[in-house]
Amino acid sequence: MKILVLNAGSSSLKCHLFDWVGESQKPVWQAHADWSRKQVAARLTISTAEGKLQESEIPNPDVSTILRQLTAALPMVPDVAAHRIVHGGSLFHKAVLLTPEVQQQAMGFSPFAPSHNPMQLEIVDEMERMLGPKVPQYGVFDTAFHTTLAPEAYVYAGPSHWLERGIRRYGFHGISHQYVSHHAAKLLGGELAASRIVTAHLGNGCSLAAVVGGVSVATTMGFTPLDGLVMGTRSGSVDPGILIHLVRQYGYSADMLEAELNQESGLKGITGISGDMRELLAAMQGGSEPARLAFDIYTSSIARFVAGLIPAMGGLDALVFTAGIGENSPEVRAAVADKLAFLGVAMDEPVNQNKPMDQVISQAGTKPQVLVVRSEEDWEIARQCFAAQSES
Repeated sequence: MKILVLNAGSSSLKCHLFDWVGESQKPVWQAHADWSRKQVAARLTISTAEGKLQESEIPNPDVSTILRQLTAALPMVPDVAAHRIVHGGSLFHKAVLLTPEVQQQAMGFSPFAPSHNPMQLEIVDEMERMLGPKVPQYGVFDTAFHTTLAPEAYVYAGPSHWLERGIRRYGFHGISHQYVSHHAAKLLGGELAASRIVTAHLGNGCSLAAVVGGVSVATTMGFTPLDGLVMGTRSGSVDPGILIHLVRQYGYSADMLEAELNQESGLKGITGISGDMRELLAAMQGGSEPARLAFDIYTSSIARFVAGLIPAMGGLDALVFTAGIGENSPEVRAAVADKLAFLGVAMDEPVNQNKPMDQVISQAGTKPQVLVVRSEEDWEIARQCFAAQSES
């Protein structure tokens, strides 16, 4: 089965074409479009099955133009298309055929994910026009993995009408957390059903998930992706009284609060430099005290939330780092491990420093074990799509 995976962010689109015959499959073609540079042409990079790179720019980019160029470059027509969609609320538990009714339901969650759901569903519409109605399209939702949360894990301590209005913890990065936790259990050689794993998805957005036997039982992001850990430009959890104070004393509007919390907080807000961990580490090496403070706050936030998830699992067998920072920053991994030493975490520092991937990086014989696992979201999307198509 030829599966085209479309993984759209707010200003980028990753595509992978899989010739899927089993779970060891690698993509035979891939492409990446980036239009994050405002008022500038989109950059399109295509990697062929032979490993050749083709780069081009698309002036005045819009979703339709970008998709036309991508589909024109496909080496074959896919049998199905699979889309990452950020927010599906508590409605969708697994990959689902994107019927008009399902698309309408998913669009209803757009107020909770305004930078993602509308664009991702626009891509679904465009791909139907380009591939034709005979190519079925499936949605894989970032919230789906967390639909297993029990009420004590998702109900907020507000008035009961909050829950009636859909205000609850949903959790995000679920596709990544699902793949990483299951792959980590395989790497450890144990039974998935007996595993108690915290997965740390650390990128520009950051979240943790407590996964028991392959099932999400707690997570740090909540009603929106703002909750939980300190992130690149997002605040993470803050005292709600701060927001009330800003409204009363400084006349903040909802839009002003949203902008500051999402775009001007986190590492960027603390340092006044950047939300990029690479730039922060460079500033630390140059003696920047705000950069050092931001690093300490960031890693303390991760350690504090990791420890806070353990009661939901009744123990901890493994801590897994993934995503851009988790996979590529030995400094962050070492600092978090040091703060969790009281749990028995002990890093093998030479291994940690040697660009580890899909391997254990803690000292032999210590528990909990620590791993680095590459997040293969697109592979996981294809796997779930294949399973759903096979069941239909």
